[in-house]
Amino acid sequence: MFIDNQVFDVVYDTGSDWLVIESEACTSCSNARFRFDHTKSKDFKVSTSNVSDRNYGSANLKGFEVKDTVCVADQLC
Repeated sequence: MFIDNQVFDVVYDTGSDWLVIESEACTSCSNARFRFDHTKSKDFKVSTSNVSDRNYGSANLKGFEVKDTVCVADQLC
């Protein structure tokens, strides 16, 4: 998957309406190599300044809701 020329390997959850990507702002993420850098994005916009809390099975996710352009192939955005 590509977000403004940043490449990420992801697992799609077809039962969810959220795409979760670790960002450079994450202080507890283990893999710094694959963190999203919003400063490299031309379409990045914060949807809300409130922290969103999501629970998916064994994962508890906290972060900000944002909008950006996401591509799953070179031409499929």
